[in-house]
Amino acid sequence: QQQQQQQQQQQQPSTWLEGRVDLTKLACVCVDASRASFRDDAIGIRTRASTGRKVDPKASKWEILLHIADVSDIYVPDPSQHVMKFLQTGSHEDNDTTTIAKGIQHLQTLHTAAVNRGTSRYDLPMGPLHMLPLPVLNSLSLEAFKPDWTSSEPISKQYQRQQSQSQNKVVNRCVTMWLYMDERSGKVLDAGLERTLISRPLALTFQSASDLLEQTQDRIKEEKEEDPMVSKARAILTVVERTVQRWKEHRRNTSESTQAREERMAAYEEMSRQVSGYNGDN
Repeated sequence: QQQQQQQQQQQQPSTWLEGRVDLTKLACVCVDASRASFRDDAIGIRTRASTGRKVDPKASKWEILLHIADVSDIYVPDPSQHVMKFLQTGSHEDNDTTTIAKGIQHLQTLHTAAVNRGTSRYDLPMGPLHMLPLPVLNSLSLEAFKPDWTSSEPISKQYQRQQSQSQNKVVNRCVTMWLYMDERSGKVLDAGLERTLISRPLALTFQSASDLLEQTQDRIKEEKEEDPMVSKARAILTVVERTVQRWKEHRRNTSESTQAREERMAAYEEMSRQVSGYNGDN
């Protein structure tokens, strides 16, 4: 009975979790261009069995985790303290009311701008057109861990040092989509959404992520001791790449819209190259 009570306490979210699922003990990575100014998504994996959901051993043991920065954190200053004060005391200061009113006005302005654009576009010849203003995107950016790959200090040691220097526990509030996919066929078997807290993702560039994936097992064995963070990052990238490749093949074979989209993207890329060449000549 005592063991059951302990399990129930562990399953109940702490107040600091804000009702979110705590994924801070799971490693995650974000992969972006080397000149990326902000990072608003990350990827990770977790064992399907750890969730209590049904596992098909022949399909996969993993759930893919797609973490997206929670936009609700950037729209308004957190009014929770003012609201709680009002509920507890039955009164509030004029300044508190003004703060909440301004926050709501900012939310409405950003919401209107986002609705007018509808989506971010990354397939335009002159570059990306973002749904939200750049200052907002920067404030939305996940707080990632950017290692110094040239340092002799192990990556994990760098991470621990930076964490210890922070006054508060560094976490990121996200909306996480989890996907359980058949690694043989690429078919999505199960999926869902969670509001989560994640740790600081390891920031990788496209090149460094490719390097990790291309490292052979022989090279890994030659190293005396591979850094744990690097091993986890490689494991995440390997599982995600393998699963996503199967999913892409499945979509190409079964979805006409996917085939049409790939044709449009190829046309946009060709147009972009032509425009870049024209600007270079002039």
